[in-house]
Amino acid sequence: MQDMKELAEMHWKHDLLGSIEVGIVVVDSVHFLSKFMHARRNKGLSPEDAVRYAFRTVGPALVTTSVILVIGFSVLAYSTFRINSEMGLMTALTIASALVFDFTVLPALLLLLGKRERKVSEDTPEDAAPALG
Repeated sequence: MQDMKELAEMHWKHDLLGSIEVGIVVVDSVHFLSKFMHARRNKGLSPEDAVRYAFRTVGPALVTTSVILVIGFSVLAYSTFRINSEMGLMTALTIASALVFDFTVLPALLLLLGKRERKVSEDTPEDAAPALG
């Protein structure tokens, strides 16, 4: 019976951990996207230059916070309490993976969508009336 109670408690903690990890991952992506959109809308930069701007302005902060968090959660791997050890490793791995995603996949998607946007605007005459549904 005690094993079932520990198992239920472990699942609850892993669920909580998952929501925290998603929050950290999303915040980093939002920071990168907000700088990208600022560069596009307010500075009139091309998608390529906007990605460079985002890397230059928010990139160092993302690296710094992610490295600190990965190191901090990796310390938990040395815990003798298995749940803490697993949680630390899982969280560190998730944060490191998110940083790699934010610096590789996210910019690639933004550039791909920027090229697509540019192609659509080139194919559409500026004086053409918008199509009605």
